[in-house]
Amino acid sequence: MEWLAFGGIAWLTGLLLVPLKNWKKLWPLGIAGMIIVFTIDSTLVSLGAFKFSSSTPEISGIPVPYWLSYIPGGIIFGYYCPNERWLKLVYIAISAFALLVMELIMLWLGYFNYINWNPAKSFMLNAGGFTIMLWLAEWLGLAGKKDIAISEF
Repeated sequence: MEWLAFGGIAWLTGLLLVPLKNWKKLWPLGIAGMIIVFTIDSTLVSLGAFKFSSSTPEISGIPVPYWLSYIPGGIIFGYYCPNERWLKLVYIAISAFALLVMELIMLWLGYFNYINWNPAKSFMLNAGGFTIMLWLAEWLGLAGKKDIAISEF
């Protein structure tokens, strides 16, 4: 049940923060975010770094609502990505920190447990994941809300 609430909040946040007209163009970033998180988290779960507590369906130890919550997460990340190159590093650091704060809240609520892991490792991994997302967004031409023309829809 806890992961359904988490997933619902993530989807609601995405729908509130990104206009629906932009979802059609940005959905590939949502799928990429979901794939990146699945790859990283399923690997770390299998290596014993942490474990999710779940009463919902799981895939490779990852609760499905948690995993699906990265679709709106990737869309939000791409939509708010700054166009100025020097701000992108700051954006990655802020995004990694925000995700770490959410992780610490989930840890405190008992949604998952560290086994052989710590917040510093999470921050570094988050920054790496967001760097991959930014590279992919730029490669696909999807980074930044200023780059999304309404006429393309």
